[in-house]
Amino acid sequence: MVLRTLPGGESHAYAYEGSDLTGIADGEGRTFTLAYNARHELIRLTFPNGLHRDWRYDGRGRMVWARDVLGNVTTYAYDDADNLIRIEETDGNVHNLVYDTSGNLVKASDLLHDVEFDYGPLGTLTGRRQFGRHVRFGYDSELQLREIVNAGGERYAFGLDGLGRVVEETGFDGLKRKYLRDGAGRVVRVVRPCGRQTDYELDGAGNVLEERHHDGRTSRFAYDGDGLLLRAENGDTKVAFKRDAAGRVIKETQGGHSIVRTFDPTGRHVRTESSLGASVDYRHDGQGRLQEMSCGEWSAKWLRDSVGLEAERHLTGGVHVITRRDRFGRETFKSVGARNVEQFRRRYTWDIGNRLLVARDEISGRVARYDYDEFDNLIAAEYERGGEVERLYRVPDRMDNLFETRERDDRRYDAGGRLAEDREFFYHYDCEGNLVFKEFKEMVLRGGIVAPINKERLETELGIRFRAFGTGWRYDWQSDGMLARVVRPDGKEVSFAYDALGRRIRKSYAGTTTHFVWDGNVPLHEWTETAESEESEMVTWLFEQDTFVPAAKLIANGE
Repeated sequence: MVLRTLPGGESHAYAYEGSDLTGIADGEGRTFTLAYNARHELIRLTFPNGLHRDWRYDGRGRMVWARDVLGNVTTYAYDDADNLIRIEETDGNVHNLVYDTSGNLVKASDLLHDVEFDYGPLGTLTGRRQFGRHVRFGYDSELQLREIVNAGGERYAFGLDGLGRVVEETGFDGLKRKYLRDGAGRVVRVVRPCGRQTDYELDGAGNVLEERHHDGRTSRFAYDGDGLLLRAENGDTKVAFKRDAAGRVIKETQGGHSIVRTFDPTGRHVRTESSLGASVDYRHDGQGRLQEMSCGEWSAKWLRDSVGLEAERHLTGGVHVITRRDRFGRETFKSVGARNVEQFRRRYTWDIGNRLLVARDEISGRVARYDYDEFDNLIAAEYERGGEVERLYRVPDRMDNLFETRERDDRRYDAGGRLAEDREFFYHYDCEGNLVFKEFKEMVLRGGIVAPINKERLETELGIRFRAFGTGWRYDWQSDGMLARVVRPDGKEVSFAYDALGRRIRKSYAGTTTHFVWDGNVPLHEWTETAESEESEMVTWLFEQDTFVPAAKLIANGE
């Protein structure tokens, strides 16, 4: 028995029989059990809730059979050289793999795909072919990758120094970037098109201490002894982190606001509190999965199936969500109701390869059918209701540029997949490839007002050449690549500000400023202020824990 205690105080126990790990137990009494055959090959992993995964092997120790916790079986076959040549899945799909005499994979196919690979000296991959699309890879005499040529013949090139490190890149769009390195080989300067550059100051561990851009915009960072981020600041705001012994963030300060996180003895995040009044509690089941979250009078409760996928959800206001799944965990039915009145009921039909084929709304009668190409791209959706059919297209060309017509004639792209025009706009870009102007092809007001402009001055300022009237949407970018300002066709401006981690903290428009406070990578609060009044309505956004899935929007009056 081996006992391991983590910095946060949690403990894990490991049991062995000889060299075989046979059990793992955490501080909550949950136990994982591992079983082996006489050759010490793992044949079963049993989870704390009794579910298990199983494996079988042939006489040469190769896995030939596997069953997941839902009972789905996958089988494997090999050639005499131990190369995997066939995989059969429960959904009926069969994968076949072919190798050359050197053991390189030269063909991979299943019921939906057929891909071939080309090789050069010493097994270097030189090409990939699939349904007429050929991607090529070029190397130098040292077999270092120097270029990638896509299906349209566009080239992505790498310039290397004497040690094989990338010092220059030329993209599919023809734009070049250069990288200057210090004596340790670390990138300390990036030179972009038009002579724009970014300099990096690093500490001895390679952490970025300062990021300086050509226009003077600067971000600074500080770390603890373990290399974990403690502070990040730029000209707009400062962010600071306080961590516990395990390195977890227990307090984050953003400008004048703070977020406090509480963890239980097992390391689970159980509460989030903010200086703006939010108090979000999280409760988990015996398997550590989110079971309930609440904030004020709002709450959500989850019932899960044996593998932890959502089966039911109960929300404040009597909202009840029911989800049913197939043996692969895919949704086949969803119902949403409130106070015993069903408002949403939909069934889903799937194909092999996890392709959604049909979504049928059983309340409205609307049926959606989906089509895919041989590359798994969704290319069309057909919506049928009451005998009327609407068909939408999202068709890619050989470069994966998207079109809204089957004929692919509704728009035009330049090198590198840069959208040049569609039916409504011409698109203009700066020397770094940022969209700087979306120009109307026709003078269509659509109920709005178009502000007068000086075309020549604007062309000079943006470094572009207008193709129509010079009216449209303007986009200005910060030197760090973040969107700074949008000028609407009516001349009104929308401006943005960000913290040093790239999170938006302000949006200003027509005398109104919207502020944002974040909980990690998702927004927690937003509120607005105007020049005439300091009063604002607080909005609190809640997300399912550790995901980007919204759970609720709460406003100041409790709704």
